[in-house]
Amino acid sequence: MSTLPSVPAPLRGALAALCSPVALEHRLADTIDRSIAAEADGFRAPTSALWSVIGIAQYFVTASLVFSALWFVALFYIHDAPVGSIDVPYLGPVPTPVALLAVTLVVGYVLAKLLQLHAGWRGRRWAKRVGAHIKGEVRQRVVDELLVPLDRFEASRAALNKAVSVADDWP
Repeated sequence: MSTLPSVPAPLRGALAALCSPVALEHRLADTIDRSIAAEADGFRAPTSALWSVIGIAQYFVTASLVFSALWFVALFYIHDAPVGSIDVPYLGPVPTPVALLAVTLVVGYVLAKLLQLHAGWRGRRWAKRVGAHIKGEVRQRVVDELLVPLDRFEASRAALNKAVSVADDWP
């Protein structure tokens, strides 16, 4: 019983070209580039209605900060202006402009953190979806385009091997 060489001599060059790391890397890079370009064409950044609400609230925070700053400036020019105070636990009486400024800064910080958390959450969900889409598309293109020549070669090789084994069984 004779054995078929693993790769016939005339096909070795073609197979080597298909399996060359440089050629595979180039074709894989091209496949990834096309997948990312297809995703970029339909790019739409994630948004949320909550971001608009937070933006409006931040306008009010900014207005309150400007009002507090003007109030402080007015107190420096009018030395004897009566200013109310608010009793704060552990601190005692706090002048109203200082309390307003402190509350405004805390509200602004909370709004900024809320925006950061929500945008990060939306961005991570979006990035995971885009990554899964690109990964699936690259996997499909690798199977459909990069491995097809190797599959064809393997099928031809299996057919030749079968033909040789049938020929060996003849009397």
